Amino acid sequence: MDKAEIENYLEAGKIHKAIVEVVRSFVKKDMLLIDIAKKIEEEIANRNAKPAFPVNLSLNEIAAHYTPSKDDSTKVEGLLKVDFGVDFNGAIADGAFSLDFSDDGKFGEMIKLNETALETALGKLEPNVEISIVGQTISKVVSDF
Repeated sequence: MDKAEIENYLEAGKIHKAIVEVVRSFVKKDMLLIDIAKKIEEEIANRNAKPAFPVNLSLNEIAAHYTPSKDDSTKVEGLLKVDFGVDFNGAIADGAFSLDFSDDGKFGEMIKLNETALETALGKLEPNVEISIVGQTISKVVSDF
């Protein structure tokens, strides 16, 4: 991979990270999923990039990959999973995160656990690390939580 390709991947990642923060700031309970998807796509375009795939916004028991359609009237409630990708000059950054819009905050601890496990696992990644080490790290975080 040459320097320009690396720079494109880094930029795709920076764009994705910035849009995650934008999404966290504007999504509210009872918003239409289609409006959120449109806003994410606008944010990507405003940064001279393209969506890598359709924006996925899944609620509650829908694990992932629900894409609202043009006339979709589904509104934010409960557990919202946001999954989108950014294509910057052919380099793709893909990521997902969850938000708790339940009335009682019942998903907050689960989200915190998953974020803690991810951060801890990322801290173990380095060249030539055995995948079992990463798995053991995640397992320990989950069992200690």
